[in-house]
Amino acid sequence: MITVNIYKQSNYPVSAKKVKDAVVKTFLDNGLQSEAEASVAIVSHSKMIEYALDYLKEEVGTAAMHPVLSFPTAELKGPFQFPPDKTLHLGEIVVSYQKAVEYAKKENRLVDDVVVDLACHGALHLIGIHHD
Repeated sequence: MITVNIYKQSNYPVSAKKVKDAVVKTFLDNGLQSEAEASVAIVSHSKMIEYALDYLKEEVGTAAMHPVLSFPTAELKGPFQFPPDKTLHLGEIVVSYQKAVEYAKKENRLVDDVVVDLACHGALHLIGIHHD
């Protein structure tokens, strides 16, 4: 079973079920078969910038550009230890709600659909699928 936990920093009107279902489908469609767990946080853009500054050590201008960030557990420093609960902890996906709204307006799409696309993009990064 694949578990996706959703956290909304504020009461953003995004369907948690839609995001969960899409992220699980992304994992399954890309061959993930084991017990696994990931989290998706939908946060303010200021929080997104804070994460990029703190964790990626980026400059403010670059940090402000991210609509989504992924923090794969596999990239943590230190020795790998197989989880005692036999669940593969994939990591965290962070989506900027304000960037999703901006993209939705620009592309004439529903905000939910943009958040789903961004979360799925982050899910691919968690399992090692990257873009150029």
